[in-house]
Amino acid sequence: MRIFQFKSGYRYTSDTLFLWDFATEILAKRYKGGKILDVGAGCGILGLLLARDFKNFKISLLEIQSENFQILRKNVTENELDCEILINDFNEFLASQKFDFIVSNPPFYNAKNTKTTNEHKLISKFDLNLSLKDFIKSSSLNLKQNGELIFCYEAKVLSEIFETLKASKFSVLSLKFIHSKVGKESALALIHAKKNSKSGLKILSPDFMYDGENYSKNTSAIFKKANLESVDYEL
Repeated sequence: MRIFQFKSGYRYTSDTLFLWDFATEILAKRYKGGKILDVGAGCGILGLLLARDFKNFKISLLEIQSENFQILRKNVTENELDCEILINDFNEFLASQKFDFIVSNPPFYNAKNTKTTNEHKLISKFDLNLSLKDFIKSSSLNLKQNGELIFCYEAKVLSEIFETLKASKFSVLSLKFIHSKVGKESALALIHAKKNSKSGLKILSPDFMYDGENYSKNTSAIFKKANLESVDYEL
């Protein structure tokens, strides 16, 4: 799959590919399909991969930055996928028909810790316009009664994530940590939560980005399965 990205703006990272792999394991069990909203779609990488792999789901791509509309449309068209593109602020978004799933690699870095002046990167990576609390609140409002939320976030704020999910009546069904290497602390958590569920939590085996100086066997397998070609794009 060919993915066009802004040359000087925010570009997708391995975080999204680990999230996509995590989401595929969950969605593969939902044979009847449903509606999926990709929040903070960026160039569309997460939603487009899911649209490619799960034809029985209807995918909507939500993005706050208007300049991303052209690149989203180009990626949808180039890959001949049927996806709805929505340009809106998730804080204010309220779907007329609620979703079965929301998937997202939201902007989770603390805006106080950046020196970047690139507005595209600032909005895409940092929690300046979408806090954790607002992300989960809006997810709850746009999901069906037993809707499910699949997302990634900084592992170091996991206690806050669990508290915020609970306040919006989500239960965490599964949790997976991503580490750069064996022996290193996890920087990324993959989370699957469901509204109004009483199911217990499953902590899954962790993934490691590297094995020594090379990509781990599992990381290489994820990259191979994604089968992506990245192409620079300018407005």
